[in-house]
Amino acid sequence: MSGVESMITDYPLVVKDSTKTINYILPQKVSNEEFPELLNRYIQQKQALVVVWQMQSIIWGKYDNGSIKLLEEQEELNPDYLQEMRIFNEKEELYLRKEGEEIEGRYVCDEGSERCEYIDDASWFWGEAKDSATDRVKLTDSERRISLELPVAPTGAKHYLLKTRNYIAPASNGQYGYTDYRFLGIIPENGGGNNVGNSSI
Repeated sequence: MSGVESMITDYPLVVKDSTKTINYILPQKVSNEEFPELLNRYIQQKQALVVVWQMQSIIWGKYDNGSIKLLEEQEELNPDYLQEMRIFNEKEELYLRKEGEEIEGRYVCDEGSERCEYIDDASWFWGEAKDSATDRVKLTDSERRISLELPVAPTGAKHYLLKTRNYIAPASNGQYGYTDYRFLGIIPENGGGNNVGNSSI
C-alpha cells in the first residue's frame, strides 16, 4: 500500500496458536444509505481505525460507535468512489473492495471456533513525524515529497509502523504458507504505546 515500506522489520516473528471466525461477503449492490448498515453489521468493537482507498486518494480515519470520520476534513466517505477499505482493531477487521457496481469482501475476528496459526509483523511507514496534533500524527518524506496523516495520538516517536497479522496453514503438500492477512494497528518505533484501533486511543 502507498506510504508503507515493503520490507521486513526487526519485529519479532513468532508463530502463535489461536481461533478465528471468518465471514465472506458475497458481491452485492449497496446504496449509499445502506453502506453504514453494512459496516455496523460486522464490526463488534466500538472503536477501530480506518483506511480507505478512493479513486482520488488514500485516507486514514477512525470508526467510532458506528460512524466514520476521515482525517481530511474536506473528505467524506463516498461509496461511489470506493476501491478498497479496511476497518480494524486488535480483535477484528472488515475488508471491503469494489468490483464494478458491487461490493464484496470478508470479515475476520480473532475469536471463534476455527483453529488457526498466525505470525504478527510490522512494516515502516514512509516519513518522519513532524507537525502533529493531539489526535493525529503527520509523517513527511522530503525525498519522495509525500506526507501522510495517521489517526493515532503522538508518542514522541519519529517513525511509525503498520502492524499486521498473517494467518498461516499447511498446503496439500504439507508446507506452510500464508492464507490471509489483516491490519492490527499502528505502533511507534520505540514501543512507546500501542495505537491499535481500540478504546485506548
